[in-house]
Amino acid sequence: MPGGMPAHGELLSSDNPFWFASEELLTDLLGDEIYLIAQLFVKHPDLREFFDLPEATIPQRAACFAVLAHCMLRDTIYETFTGRWQQSPSLGDEENDVLARTQNLFAADAPRWVLEVNEVVELLPSRIYNALPEPLRRGGFNASDPAQMEVISSAATKLSSVQEIQALSRNVLSLRLSERS
Repeated sequence: MPGGMPAHGELLSSDNPFWFASEELLTDLLGDEIYLIAQLFVKHPDLREFFDLPEATIPQRAACFAVLAHCMLRDTIYETFTGRWQQSPSLGDEENDVLARTQNLFAADAPRWVLEVNEVVELLPSRIYNALPEPLRRGGFNASDPAQMEVISSAATKLSSVQEIQALSRNVLSLRLSERS
């Protein structure tokens, strides 16, 4: 398949931002998200406790937002594998540690700011999807239409590395945060 896109034209969901990514790119993205989450826990060993603080500081809230955002991206990558009926790769001990640390980060009765941050994070996949180049917002392609496949493949090459997808995600996050200011 041109551009390393998956060899199928099925739609995953109406807002899956990674539907076009190859298995290799998804695996690299997943590894990077797990690494970034692990680094947040290294930087903030008591990060889980921040979610219970009604009067959390701005840096504590920012750390909570970051971990929730990276968890959402990680989970979206897992959903992409599942939507393709593919087994997600096992990334070893670091992945297992991150999964254990991020289970149930906050309760339903968490401070209001946590619930509001979570609402913003839940919109992240659809906001990234909406920021994709127009041809990738179709969510799939007709494998028997070479012209359509070429347009989508060309658009996908602009997002064919972890760094390019991270830049798109950061841009979406910074736009969303500036809207809330």
